[in-house]
Amino acid sequence: MFSAIDQIEDNKYYQPESRTFPSIDAIIAPNILFQMTITMTHPFKMIGLKKLKDCKKLVKKGDINFYFVVPTQLYNNYPKQDFATTASGIAQMIPDWIKTHVQQYALKIDLTSENSSKSGHASGNPGSGSGNIGGSSRSGKAQKHTWRRSDIFCTFTVSLKGVASPISPLFADTLP
Repeated sequence: MFSAIDQIEDNKYYQPESRTFPSIDAIIAPNILFQMTITMTHPFKMIGLKKLKDCKKLVKKGDINFYFVVPTQLYNNYPKQDFATTASGIAQMIPDWIKTHVQQYALKIDLTSENSSKSGHASGNPGSGSGNIGGSSRSGKAQKHTWRRSDIFCTFTVSLKGVASPISPLFADTLP
């Protein structure tokens, strides 16, 4: 957990103490961001990205991988999300560094596991996978994480290596 951005260290998983921190629900600095959601539309606020960038917690060069962690039933049709202003309106002007470096992905989590019905805990399937919704796939190490929203604890495995899930045909034309 972090209460101030300067507490974030590279290559460690952090969640903001404030449930209202803009843009993210978790970070692995300097280039992995997570937003957990159960809705098909979840624009992310540029103000949170700007705060992280201004405090030098995001990479200066290279991609920033932004993962929308969504339930299995939303995953296959999850669309690329818009950027929002501080007033929650859709941004008309997006800074070049965001357009160039922020890559959107969907990461599915199985909230219907056996653990969910027995203990109130949901456990993600390590084979759940991730799919790029606005760029190309990446490789990296698998990491296990837990997050809490609405009194439900969810554990999921992030595996950025060997991503094999299909990309929505809606975004095939946006790939390099």
